[in-house]
Amino acid sequence: MEIVRLSLDEYEEVRTHPRRFVTAPGHQALSVEAGAGVVVGSHDGFVLVEKVDVAGEIAAERYDELRGRVDG
Repeated sequence: MEIVRLSLDEYEEVRTHPRRFVTAPGHQALSVEAGAGVVVGSHDGFVLVEKVDVAGEIAAERYDELRGRVDG
């Protein structure tokens, strides 16, 4: 297990996109190799992965469900 450090502003920016996730460098390989994600950015200490296809749809649906719990 690795600790990924980023500022609250960086995290909030990532999560404005429901299909995007932060991962430790090297940990994106499984999603990318499975065709479930693509690397959309690389920063000092973390990699930004966007889920695609079915994985992206599930991520977006879960995001909406969780937002509904927070908002309502």
